[in-house]
Amino acid sequence: MFTKKRDIQIADAVLELFRRSEHIENFNKKHLYLLIREMTDCKTHYITKVVNVMKKHQKKMLNEYLETGQFNDIQQEFWDNENY
Repeated sequence: MFTKKRDIQIADAVLELFRRSEHIENFNKKHLYLLIREMTDCKTHYITKVVNVMKKHQKKMLNEYLETGQFNDIQQEFWDNENY
């Protein structure tokens, strides 16, 4: 989904926050954006664009699961490894 290095870094930072969610004390939006900005050194505008794309993908996956009870075997990653 993401081909720009900046977008890949942001997506990876968001996923890393999910991985470390049990260690995060403050879950308000401003604090999470600040954590992502510190990890990536990107402006909030770019973070919002990437998060919106990830949110659309997540909703599509959820709807597929609710309709069929399973996910496709083909896993599409958020980024293209060739450009990373």
